[in-house]
Amino acid sequence: MITLRNKIGQMLIIGFQGCEINEHSPISQWLSNDGVGGVLLFDKELDTGSYGKNLKSQAKIKQLTHQLNHYSANDLSDSALEEEFGQMASTLQSLGFNLNFAPVVDLDLNNQEGIIGKLKRSFSSDPAQIVRVARQFVDVFSRHGIACAYKHFPGHGSAVGDTHEGFVDVTNTFKPEELVPYQRLLQDVYKPTMVMTAHVINKHLDSKGLPATLSHEVLTGMLRREMGYDGVIISDDLQMHAISNHYSLEESLCLTINAGADMMIFANQLGSITAPEVIDCVEQLVLHRKIDPQRIDDAYRRIMRLKQQISCIELA
Repeated sequence: MITLRNKIGQMLIIGFQGCEINEHSPISQWLSNDGVGGVLLFDKELDTGSYGKNLKSQAKIKQLTHQLNHYSANDLSDSALEEEFGQMASTLQSLGFNLNFAPVVDLDLNNQEGIIGKLKRSFSSDPAQIVRVARQFVDVFSRHGIACAYKHFPGHGSAVGDTHEGFVDVTNTFKPEELVPYQRLLQDVYKPTMVMTAHVINKHLDSKGLPATLSHEVLTGMLRREMGYDGVIISDDLQMHAISNHYSLEESLCLTINAGADMMIFANQLGSITAPEVIDCVEQLVLHRKIDPQRIDDAYRRIMRLKQQISCIELA
């Protein structure tokens, strides 16, 4: 629960001494423990007239603001997160929602380009911090009868491009620690969650260079077999241009379902299609033995199990 002190702290913007801070600095304590609302940075000590109170060079300023943001945002208390997530979940529940395509568990690896760090969509660059916050997020939402989706597997945080617009290759920027949140969070098999795929290309994980959404090596080989995940896998929007500009409807459906996806998104924001058109296409792929009927049965089993989990929470 957010305390009176936390609320008062948010009312305060305060100056401090130093061009560099760490976990032992008073200002980092004020930000993380007391929830100070903001800070002031000065180049000059007013009483002595000397320069360098907080601002010395562009590199130092950038480092300092990064440190300040770290202690302000990443060390948000559990009680504050609980209240914030609770308000979000309560609002969605009151409106009748039972699925939230969140939390983003991508690492904050690029705050200059792409659609994760640059758009402030990531909780942290630290996998342990992401796991802590995402786990609490899911716990709160599940108590309100709302399922969640971890995204974007196997990691979108290092990307420099936007898969809404076209191919995005993370082969040279991907870091192994991007898989850590999934390795840890997916151990909580009793929670009503699914995993959303990324349309990124990662040739370290898929030898053919297919987007992860369409990759059997990534979805079945890594997520299913290596990580032991048997929950619902849902594709990101198949109308995003990373997919729709390079694959036909039949190709994308055939590839993603055979790769291991149990559900597919067609948002009808970047294109227009009807449900019967998609169903007809998948049906024909099954009838022509391009998709094994068992793949459909497995997907149906996982989807029904997830819906049952949600129903049990709603009835509790």
